[in-house]
Amino acid sequence: AECHPMTPDEQSRLREERSGIDWSAQSTAATVEDAASDALSAARRSLASFIDGRRELATSTDRDLLNALGALAPNGNLNRAGHLMFCRTALNTGSAIIYQHRATPGGEPKLVERLDPPLLLAFGRALELASARQVTTPLTLPNGQQLTIEDFPSLAIREAVSNAICHRDYHLSGSVILDHSPEVFTVSSPGPLVSG
Repeated sequence: AECHPMTPDEQSRLREERSGIDWSAQSTAATVEDAASDALSAARRSLASFIDGRRELATSTDRDLLNALGALAPNGNLNRAGHLMFCRTALNTGSAIIYQHRATPGGEPKLVERLDPPLLLAFGRALELASARQVTTPLTLPNGQQLTIEDFPSLAIREAVSNAICHRDYHLSGSVILDHSPEVFTVSSPGPLVSG
């Protein structure tokens, strides 16, 4: 119903989306050897906790693990997704994630932590920071059962942070920002939603 101007960057992203170009699948110069060993270890620990076939990946070689996770391009180098998840060097400027904790919404941050790549480690650290500052309230039901209620459910935080990391626009520099206070947990990421 209305016409709005588009920047050259927006035009380029729209053209890529309409052409079916997957930015994350494109090859980088990084090789399997460039993957951080602690990020690979974290992936193996996560995979070892499964009870299905994914558990076997925990004991595979680095190349087989990265290939099974879709982190390798056809030429054998890491693709952009693999580079983001496993390499210490950033594809854009800025920290991967910035976590801020405030005593009150809108107050000055009491803690600011900048989490640098690889994303796999930054994601885990962000969840640890949020979990350490969760406020829990004990509740006793009439039948004597005791429950603990979190101010923000851990699964909801995990989902919001993973969505912000997965769906952000990696063409843009900037960081995923987590703003945490006892009343509000806000997650924001660079760029708009995918067209459509």
